[in-house]
Formats: sequence, structure tokens, C-alpha cells
Amino acid sequence: ADWHRFDGTIFFANDQHIIALELDDRHGRQMTTLATFDRINAMVVLDEVLWVAGARDGREGVWEIKVQ
Repeated sequence: ADWHRFDGTIFFANDQHIIALELDDRHGRQMTTLATFDRINAMVVLDEVLWVAGARDGREGVWEIKVQ
């Protein structure tokens, strides 16, 4: 899991999904699946980019997901 300091969101992953959990409880804590992979090896948030290492569509690599 990793913390996005700009809007109080926690990003976490299981074996195949990247998920965002909003900590703001005013509208209920919204949970959103941001991406699906064949396999996730690691992830980290750096500035406003979520970097994911793993396999997607049969290809190994590192992907970036812009978060706001």
C-alpha cells in the first residue's frame, strides 16, 4: 500500500488489481479499481504517478498511472 498525500487516498494492490481507497468519509469511503494486470510484482507512488511493475496483456514491464 502507498499513501497519496495530495488528497488523502491510499493505493493498494492485490495480485492483479490496483485499487484507490478515499479516506474522506463525507460521501462514504469510495473504493475504485484503477487497473487490472496479469500479475503485480510491486507498486509505488512518486509525485503524482503510480508506478507498477508486473505483467499486463502477456508483457512484463513497468507501467505508469497518473493520479490526481
